[in-house]
Amino acid sequence: MLAFRCVDEMSWMPNARVTLPDGTKINVQGSEEEIARILRRITVENIESDRATKPKETSSKSQSAASGPTGHIRGLADEGFFKQKRSIGDIQKRLETKGHIYATTNLSPILVRLTRSRVLRRLREDGAWYYVEP
Repeated sequence: MLAFRCVDEMSWMPNARVTLPDGTKINVQGSEEEIARILRRITVENIESDRATKPKETSSKSQSAASGPTGHIRGLADEGFFKQKRSIGDIQKRLETKGHIYATTNLSPILVRLTRSRVLRRLREDGAWYYVEP
Protein backbone atom coordinates (compact mmCIF):
# COMPACT_ATOMS: atom_id res chain seq x y z
CA MET A 1 0.00 0.00 0.00
CA LEU A 2 1.49 3.36 -1.04
CA ALA A 3 0.27 6.41 0.84
CA PHE A 4 1.38 9.99 1.26
CA ARG A 5 1.92 11.33 4.73
CA CYS A 6 2.44 14.92 5.80
CA VAL A 7 5.95 15.32 7.26
CA ASP A 8 5.47 19.00 7.99
CA GLU A 9 2.87 21.54 6.91
CA MET A 10 4.58 22.36 3.60
CA SER A 11 5.90 19.03 2.27
CA TRP A 12 4.50 15.60 1.49
CA MET A 13 6.69 12.49 1.52
CA PRO A 14 5.74 9.13 0.02
CA ASN A 15 5.24 6.45 2.65
CA ALA A 16 4.81 2.69 2.23
CA ARG A 17 3.53 0.34 4.92
CA VAL A 18 4.26 -3.33 4.31
CA THR A 19 3.34 -6.41 6.34
CA LEU A 20 5.47 -9.45 5.51
CA PRO A 21 4.10 -13.01 5.56
CA ASP A 22 5.80 -13.62 8.93
CA GLY A 23 3.93 -10.63 10.43
CA THR A 24 6.86 -8.20 10.38
CA LYS A 25 5.64 -4.65 9.73
CA ILE A 26 7.82 -2.24 7.77
CA ASN A 27 7.23 1.48 7.30
CA VAL A 28 9.33 3.08 4.53
CA GLN A 29 9.56 6.81 3.84
CA GLY A 30 11.48 8.39 0.97
CA SER A 31 11.24 9.21 -2.68
CA GLU A 32 9.07 7.01 -4.89
CA GLU A 33 12.23 5.52 -6.44
CA GLU A 34 13.70 4.66 -3.02
CA ILE A 35 10.47 3.04 -1.89
CA ALA A 36 10.16 1.06 -5.13
CA ARG A 37 13.77 -0.18 -4.80
CA ILE A 38 13.23 -1.29 -1.18
CA LEU A 39 9.92 -2.99 -1.99
CA ARG A 40 11.56 -4.91 -4.86
CA ARG A 41 14.34 -6.01 -2.52
CA ILE A 42 11.90 -7.12 0.17
CA THR A 43 9.84 -9.07 -2.38
CA VAL A 44 12.90 -10.83 -3.86
CA GLU A 45 14.27 -11.75 -0.41
CA ASN A 46 10.90 -13.18 0.69
CA ILE A 47 10.58 -15.24 -2.49
CA GLU A 48 14.14 -16.59 -2.08
CA SER A 49 13.63 -17.39 1.61
CA ASP A 50 10.32 -19.15 0.84
CA ARG A 51 12.09 -21.34 -1.72
CA ALA A 52 15.01 -22.07 0.63
CA THR A 53 12.91 -23.11 3.60
CA LYS A 54 10.81 -26.24 3.70
CA PRO A 55 7.79 -26.45 5.96
CA LYS A 56 8.62 -28.41 9.10
CA GLU A 57 6.47 -29.98 11.77
CA THR A 58 7.30 -28.05 14.93
CA SER A 59 6.00 -27.99 18.46
CA SER A 60 4.61 -24.81 19.97
CA LYS A 61 7.71 -24.59 22.19
CA SER A 62 10.11 -24.42 19.25
CA GLN A 63 7.86 -21.93 17.44
CA SER A 64 7.92 -19.54 20.40
CA ALA A 65 11.70 -19.92 20.75
CA ALA A 66 12.15 -18.95 17.09
CA SER A 67 10.66 -15.53 17.74
CA GLY A 68 13.63 -14.26 19.79
CA PRO A 69 17.23 -13.56 18.84
CA THR A 70 18.40 -17.04 19.87
CA GLY A 71 15.79 -18.62 17.62
CA HIS A 72 16.70 -16.32 14.74
CA ILE A 73 20.39 -17.23 15.02
CA ARG A 74 19.48 -20.92 15.22
CA GLY A 75 17.46 -20.36 12.05
CA LEU A 76 20.56 -18.96 10.34
CA ALA A 77 22.46 -22.08 11.41
CA ASP A 78 19.67 -24.29 9.99
CA GLU A 79 19.94 -22.38 6.67
CA GLY A 80 23.67 -23.13 6.48
CA PHE A 81 24.72 -19.52 7.09
CA PHE A 82 27.58 -20.66 9.34
CA LYS A 83 29.22 -22.97 6.78
CA GLN A 84 31.66 -20.07 6.32
CA LYS A 85 33.29 -18.15 9.18
CA ARG A 86 31.05 -15.26 10.21
CA SER A 87 31.83 -12.28 12.43
CA ILE A 88 29.27 -10.82 14.80
CA GLY A 89 28.86 -7.94 12.33
CA ASP A 90 28.07 -10.42 9.52
CA ILE A 91 25.46 -12.07 11.73
CA GLN A 92 23.93 -8.73 12.69
CA LYS A 93 23.68 -7.64 9.03
CA ARG A 94 22.06 -10.93 7.98
CA LEU A 95 19.49 -10.64 10.75
CA GLU A 96 18.77 -7.04 9.67
CA THR A 97 18.05 -8.20 6.11
CA LYS A 98 15.46 -10.51 7.62
CA GLY A 99 13.91 -7.64 9.59
CA HIS A 100 15.42 -8.46 12.99
CA ILE A 101 17.38 -5.52 14.39
CA TYR A 102 19.69 -6.32 17.33
CA ALA A 103 22.71 -4.55 18.77
CA THR A 104 25.94 -6.54 18.70
CA THR A 105 26.04 -6.22 22.50
CA ASN A 106 22.78 -8.21 22.62
CA LEU A 107 23.99 -10.84 20.15
CA SER A 108 27.34 -11.54 21.81
CA PRO A 109 26.08 -13.41 24.92
CA ILE A 110 23.65 -15.40 22.78
CA LEU A 111 26.49 -16.48 20.49
CA VAL A 112 28.54 -17.54 23.53
CA ARG A 113 25.61 -19.65 24.82
CA LEU A 114 25.13 -21.26 21.40
CA THR A 115 28.86 -22.01 21.35
CA ARG A 116 28.71 -23.63 24.79
CA SER A 117 25.74 -25.74 23.72
CA ARG A 118 27.74 -26.75 20.61
CA VAL A 119 25.29 -25.30 18.10
CA LEU A 120 28.17 -23.11 16.87
CA ARG A 121 31.94 -23.15 17.11
CA ARG A 122 33.93 -20.00 17.92
CA LEU A 123 37.34 -19.17 16.43
CA ARG A 124 39.63 -16.26 17.25
CA GLU A 125 41.59 -14.74 14.37
CA ASP A 126 43.51 -11.46 14.48
CA GLY A 127 41.82 -10.44 17.72
CA ALA A 128 38.27 -11.00 16.41
CA TRP A 129 35.82 -13.83 17.06
CA TYR A 130 34.29 -15.77 14.18
CA TYR A 131 31.45 -18.28 14.36
CA VAL A 132 31.13 -21.41 12.23
CA GLU A 133 29.31 -24.74 12.20
CA PRO A 134 30.89 -27.25 14.62
